[in-house]
Amino acid sequence: MALPTLIEDKEKTWIFKVITQTPEPELNACLMGFFLGSGMTTLEICRIQVQDIVKKNGQLAKSFAVKGDVSRDFYLSNIKLQNLIKSYVEKRPKDGDHPDQYSGFSPDEPFFKRRNGDHFKIKRRTTDRGNTSYHCNALNNHIKRLLADSGIEQPSILSGRRTFAVRLKRYGVDVPTIHLMLGNKSLETTLRLIETDTASMLAIADMAF
Repeated sequence: MALPTLIEDKEKTWIFKVITQTPEPELNACLMGFFLGSGMTTLEICRIQVQDIVKKNGQLAKSFAVKGDVSRDFYLSNIKLQNLIKSYVEKRPKDGDHPDQYSGFSPDEPFFKRRNGDHFKIKRRTTDRGNTSYHCNALNNHIKRLLADSGIEQPSILSGRRTFAVRLKRYGVDVPTIHLMLGNKSLETTLRLIETDTASMLAIADMAF
């Protein structure tokens, strides 16, 4: 099975330029910031609530617990991501009964909400064997469309996680930490994402002769 497309810095810059021309640029830029810069799955991103990001006094939270299969915290310490969040919060439709709390949002509402008030819904599937799984096809399709419109070939909802993991590896972050931040159950899944790094392969090729 082919690895998801790795998005390099030049491509990332272009994606955010293209996003400025979309109907909801602040929402799309914030979504893409989490997609490329958090290591979360799209389902985990879809599960983010207002109270995870915004405190009662309207300030940004410092961290929140990721709602995934593996327990871990995500820290909102990156300045670029903070700025994307602040820009989106200014445009996000109000939805609550808290005029003086949570910037006027309902704390339990999905953080990512479209201009018309709709959010990216999570759907449950039950197999014939009785197993239950959850999916967010609306968000998956939305992100893949943003990537495709930016010229990313074979856009994948796993491209964000692979890009995040490879970037950390290039900066010298150890594999156990990357594995923890991705929230993978299997170490093999993490290794698969980071072991085939295009930049590393190019460096090896340069040294080979």
